[in-house]
Order: sequence, then structure tokens, then C-alpha cells
Amino acid sequence: MEKRSIGVTIFGWWYTIGGIIGLLSFPLLLIMRAVPDLFSQKDSVFMQQFTGNFYLLYALAMTIATLAVGIGILKLKSWARKLVIILCVIGLLYSIFVSFSMLMRSSEFAEMSFSSNTLPKDISPETFAAMKSFMQVVLIGSVSLGVLFAVGFAIFVIWFFMRKSVREQFR
Repeated sequence: MEKRSIGVTIFGWWYTIGGIIGLLSFPLLLIMRAVPDLFSQKDSVFMQQFTGNFYLLYALAMTIATLAVGIGILKLKSWARKLVIILCVIGLLYSIFVSFSMLMRSSEFAEMSFSSNTLPKDISPETFAAMKSFMQVVLIGSVSLGVLFAVGFAIFVIWFFMRKSVREQFR
């Protein structure tokens, strides 16, 4: 049996544990969809984006694929090396799509972050507008950082699994 490098072992366990966590948390997504009244009216708009049919199917497929990739990497299966690269490309494209849609809706998300219960009753419209603008900047910044991290991680994983020394382990 071939010996795995430390890097391959780390990625194998990373994806295996990620797949297990995804499978364990998947029932929460189903509960959020089945019982939308658990969330406030403002939250339900946000939660609908993460409990729609497409997102649930995508999340389940990616979770199962992630678990399979993790186990396959640990067993040095060549299909796992190829699939991890494909998953990185899919995840990269999906994260860019979601980030773009969140940026386009940043004003709506910024407004949702303030509830009438948490704001003083005598707040001026100018102050509220400034708070909303600040929240938009925070949202845009955090989404942009998330995209940069996702892009960087995906590129690193693709680079790692394309290296000759790693490819040779999967033969």
C-alpha cells in the first residue's frame, strides 16, 4: 500500500470531517424549511434563500461528495483526487454566485439587520440611513473577504492536488 504524505492525509481528514459535519447539520436545514415560524418575519426572508429546493439539493450533494472525497483521498483513490478538484471549481463558482447575489441585495440585508425593537424610538431618519450605509459596507467587506478566502483556498487545493508528487501517490 502506498504511503500518504502528511498533506494528503490532512486534506483527507479535512474533507471527511467536513462531510460528517455537513451530514449532521443537514437536518437543521430541513427543520428551518419545515418550521419557518421559528424565525422572525425579517429572518424568514433571509432563511428562505438557504432552505430553497435548489440550495437543499446542492448542500446535500456537496456534503455527500465531500465525505466521499475525504474517504477516497485517505484511500488514495485517483477518482478522489480528480473529484476534489472538480468540487473546488464548483464551490468556487457557487460562492461567487452567492456572493454576487448577496452584494446585489446588501441594502435589503442591511435593513433586515435592524429591528424596531433594538433601535431607539426617537432615531432620526438620517441616523438610520447612516447606520444602514455602515451595515452595507460591513456586509460588502465581509462578503468580499469570504470570496477572497474561498478563491484562495480553492486555488491552493487545486494547486496541491495537481502537483506531480501528489499525483504520483494516487496511482
